[in-house]
Amino acid sequence: MEEAVKTKKKSIFKILAIIAAVFVLLFVIVAALIIMNLGSLIRKGVEIQGPLIAGVPVKLAGVDISILGASVEIKGLQVGNPEGFSAPEALSLSKVFIDVETSSVLSDKIVIERILIEDPSVTYEQTLSTNNFSKIQSNVNRYAEKFQSKPSVSPEKKTDGSSSSSEPAKEKKFLVKVLDIKGGSVNFSAKILGGKSLSFPLVDVHAENIGYDKDGVSATELSVIIFDSLTKSVLKAVSEGMSGTKGLLNKAADGATDSVDGVKKKSSELIDSVKKLF
Repeated sequence: MEEAVKTKKKSIFKILAIIAAVFVLLFVIVAALIIMNLGSLIRKGVEIQGPLIAGVPVKLAGVDISILGASVEIKGLQVGNPEGFSAPEALSLSKVFIDVETSSVLSDKIVIERILIEDPSVTYEQTLSTNNFSKIQSNVNRYAEKFQSKPSVSPEKKTDGSSSSSEPAKEKKFLVKVLDIKGGSVNFSAKILGGKSLSFPLVDVHAENIGYDKDGVSATELSVIIFDSLTKSVLKAVSEGMSGTKGLLNKAADGATDSVDGVKKKSSELIDSVKKLF
């Protein structure tokens, strides 16, 4: 009798173990499919939403997905320049690494362990009145204001008070534990330099717990936050770099075809205009 009870218990535990294993396997399969689909979602988001947000052409070379590591690698992200500026692009990111918390991919809020942007290449073009990054930032801010002012869509109510079956899918939100922007350089160009450029090291960025102060952030909001952080880093790098370049600009002015005094005056105005941006 006791032996039969023990055998029955073992059978129950075995069944429960099999059921648990099946659920774990299903979770892994679904999570893997979602992570694999992140590549196409990211590409569409960058190439479609990117130009709308930044107001300039945005291109992406590719996206690599590691299912086992639950990580995404974005390759060859290029942000073009606004009209009126000569360089083909304002920003080039050769690699962006995103580590995702696997257990969160099935939820409404995807947790990103870390976003790492390494060695971004920035081209900063300055005129006496503005620069390419301020132009792009202005476009980003304008889009963000428009995005935030959109009323949230609520499902239609039926006559019996229940929600309509045509309720739109809930937008995924993101929580980012760490954002790092490391290395990189800013190539500074202005007419006063006579076709030459100056190079400054980009100021590193470290931010934590993005979206944790509210119920997560949308993909658009996250893009705005990242670009805003990068823009502040660029402006700080240029401001700090320009403080030590006044002598170089005056030296360049000595060889200019315009009157030396006039060009030196322009170089001082240029430095002052850059410092006012930060």
